[in-house]
Amino acid sequence: MKRRAKPPRLSELAIGRDNHFNLIRFLAAVAVLVSHAWPLALGRGTVEPLKTALGYSLGELAVFVFFGLSGFFIAGSYDRQGSALSFVMARAARLLPGLAVSILIVALIMGPLVSRLDAGTYLSHPDTAQFIVQNILLFKPQYTLPGVFTTNPYPTVEGSIWTLAHEVACYALILFVGLVGALSRRRVMAVLLALYLIAWGIAPYLGDLIHPRLLQTRLLS
Repeated sequence: MKRRAKPPRLSELAIGRDNHFNLIRFLAAVAVLVSHAWPLALGRGTVEPLKTALGYSLGELAVFVFFGLSGFFIAGSYDRQGSALSFVMARAARLLPGLAVSILIVALIMGPLVSRLDAGTYLSHPDTAQFIVQNILLFKPQYTLPGVFTTNPYPTVEGSIWTLAHEVACYALILFVGLVGALSRRRVMAVLLALYLIAWGIAPYLGDLIHPRLLQTRLLS
C-alpha cells in the first residue's frame, strides 16, 4: 500500500509563483480602491463598506491582508539573507525605487496637468518640492499638491502612502527579532505573539498614555 504524499508546507509553496499570493494581493488592492472611493467622492467621515457591520472598513480589512502577507514574506527574507546589512539593502531595494518613481510621476507629470495653477507657478511652489522630498524619505508625508484636487471632497494625492512608515517600522521590528534569534525559536515567538495580542487588546483602553501613531499601528495589525 502506497503512502500518501505529504502535503507541501506553506514555506515551500511560498517559493516561486506556483501559488495564489499575487491574486490575494490583487484582490486586496481592489478592495482598497473600492473602500477609498467613498471618502474620495463624498468627503472625510463617510462610512465605508463593512464599517458599520464589522467595525472595520473593507479597506482596513485589505490592509490587514497586506501586512499579514508582508510579515510572512519579510520574515522569510530575513531568514534567506546572509546578514543584517543584506536584509536592510533588500528591503530598501524593494521599497524605495518604486516609491520614488511614483512620487516623481505624480508630482512632476500628473500634478502640472491637473493643477489649477499654471505650470511655472506649480513647479516653483515650495509645497511641490516638499511633497517630493518628504514623501520619498517618508518624513512627515505630505498628501496634497498645490492647486491639485482642491475642490474635491477629499483633496489628497498619494494618500495611501501613510502605511509605508509603519511598514518600515515593521521591517525594523523583524530585523530586531531576527538579530536576537527569536525567529528561529518557536517558543520565544509564541511568547512574543501572546504579549503582542495582549497589548493589542488593551491599547484602546489606555487612552492618552499611547501615542496616536502607535494606535494607528494597532489598526494595521
